[in-house]
Amino acid sequence: MRRSPKASAWCATAAAAALFVTACTSVPTKGEATEVGPAPGEGAVREKVDVGRRRAAPIQEGASPIEVVDGFLSAQADTSRTGVEIAQQYLKVAADWNRVTDGDETIVYSGKKVRKGDVVSGTVQQVSVTYSVVARINSSGEYRPEEVGFEEMFEVSDVAGSGWRISTVPQGRRISAIDLAQVFNRVVAYHFLTPDYDTLLPAPIYQLRDGKNRVVDLVERLIQGPVPGIAGFLPKPLFPPGTQIRLSPEPENKIVELTFSPELDGAGSTATTRRKIVAQLVWTLTSLDARITAVTVKVGDRPIDLGELGAAEAMRQDQFADFDPDKSYGARAAYFNLAGSLGQYLGSGIERTDRSLSVGGGQPDVDSTRTTIAVAAHADKLQELRLGPVLAGPIAPVGLAFEFMTKPSWGTAADGVWVVGHTSSEKPVVYRVPTDASDLKEVAAPELNSRVHAFEVSPDGMRVAAIVERDGRGWLQIGFIGRPGFDRKATRVAAFRTVVDGTAVSALSVVWLDSGKLAFVGRQGNDAPEVFTVLVDGSERVTIDAAASKRSQGILRQSTRTDLPTAFQLVALPSGNDSARRGSSTPSAVLLVIDTEEIHVNLGLGWAQVPTPPRPTPPPSTSPSPSAPGSASGTQSPPGTEPPSNPQSPSQPGSPSGSAAPSGSAAPSSTASPSSTASASSTASSSSSAPPSTDSP
Repeated sequence: MRRSPKASAWCATAAAAALFVTACTSVPTKGEATEVGPAPGEGAVREKVDVGRRRAAPIQEGASPIEVVDGFLSAQADTSRTGVEIAQQYLKVAADWNRVTDGDETIVYSGKKVRKGDVVSGTVQQVSVTYSVVARINSSGEYRPEEVGFEEMFEVSDVAGSGWRISTVPQGRRISAIDLAQVFNRVVAYHFLTPDYDTLLPAPIYQLRDGKNRVVDLVERLIQGPVPGIAGFLPKPLFPPGTQIRLSPEPENKIVELTFSPELDGAGSTATTRRKIVAQLVWTLTSLDARITAVTVKVGDRPIDLGELGAAEAMRQDQFADFDPDKSYGARAAYFNLAGSLGQYLGSGIERTDRSLSVGGGQPDVDSTRTTIAVAAHADKLQELRLGPVLAGPIAPVGLAFEFMTKPSWGTAADGVWVVGHTSSEKPVVYRVPTDASDLKEVAAPELNSRVHAFEVSPDGMRVAAIVERDGRGWLQIGFIGRPGFDRKATRVAAFRTVVDGTAVSALSVVWLDSGKLAFVGRQGNDAPEVFTVLVDGSERVTIDAAASKRSQGILRQSTRTDLPTAFQLVALPSGNDSARRGSSTPSAVLLVIDTEEIHVNLGLGWAQVPTPPRPTPPPSTSPSPSAPGSASGTQSPPGTEPPSNPQSPSQPGSPSGSAAPSGSAAPSSTASPSSTASASSTASSSSSAPPSTDSP
């Protein structure tokens, strides 16, 4: 088997075919019988999709080379022992093609087409298979979304007495997106996120359905720790060295019983540590299957001791609520830019606060304590970071300004606010600024080499969702914030993974919904933007209110004004710690603000426009006496704010020229004027409270 040199040239035309699975979801799991792929030419075979479980079909006598290759690929959806044996019938020599070891991967595809290739000799024939890659699943079970055209050449030999058989076979599986749910279970392993081992992180993995005991497999993954790509950003596993799971029978009465080797509660083990280990096991296994409600953890024939909680017998998830991955997500406040004022969604409606913002300031962000506001405001030809109290007092520059700056984003209040700044000729620079602006600290982000249009830190302060520009399209990625103590001396942002491939859907704006899901505004091709949700591994991308997608597009088509720099503001609405919704594609509560004036909300039941409160009418002036310092009167601007300037906004990647750029967006650097390029500075404000410092590894 070899990859054709035509593969790269074919990629551009295959992007459209990839949209077959991205219009509603990246991983379709059911549907009516249909045919996948473009119209076949002469000598081509279309892939047929059956309702229900696909079973491998034995090879037919006299099968042509095309039918042999197509039958072999279709048989890979049947992971039963019989299915694997039937797949072997298509091969000239038995091969361990379906093994799952280091370096092997499963390719998830759509639009498969099998064609006759070159004739090598009278008994050797090449067969070409082209398809659109949807994702790759590595040997660790990690799902990596990808949108690219691909071609593979199979060599088929005429075996005397048997007929045509495949003589070269690629390693790893090739699975149609339609069959993915038949071959794999998507499960969630919970690893510890913070150095104090007090918060869990959902780490989705894909587990072969017909593999080993799924409970044992998951527990062994917890013992081993996170996958290598992120292991350096998370605490080491708590399981004592040498710990092994000895037994895990099928659940009885909705309770999973785990038996471990003596190391689990051996010398040096404490009740506090054992409680954390049991919390990790309970959160992982109760998310595996809705029928599992509790977990018993034993060493030998006795449950281990958890101190005040007693014996680890029939332990439920609610007994470990303090480890909830979403505990920091429900405390957020829904603030946004409401036509130059600070707006807030209160559940019963919209409140326009007295806090004035620059209309050109874009979307603000407020810390988790709801005391400090941050905004990137326009100042001459730059954008500068300003901080101040939410309710009263000046929103003042902190001494950080760039030609373009992302929307400020708070992680934890103690951590400060994060921004990414750009000049036209330099790499993006990540800054972390404390609430008192006492130290402007640059944070190393070696993987960010192109324009960053959004940089949203998760409420727990440990991850970031970034929209990075590539070839004029917005790629949505998730990276980790590595803290000092995890085998490093300084904070850095790295280990970025693609969540949404920009060639299929160009991301424009993003917000964290919970620890396992994002919402984002995106554009497929030249279509109107839509609001999507996507799980953190890039799977289950769905349009919010898909049943009313035309209505959603109608809402977003109105965002064509160019007099405001903010087109889309996405705000996650606090919805509590509803763990039952975690990992589901059910839309979470989200607020969409268009052009800072039109507000729509989706609580999972469809979009509804929310009435906007009128602008307050200023009291008439009764005397010409000057205003007191720090107050606004007449046409005077409030302290720390700029009068509305309504600058022209550059275009956003993936959007038509002349349309408004979403919050935290800007045009490619080639559009910057010479004057703005020359005046860019990361310390361009005279009111800087402290010189920037560098937090590099």
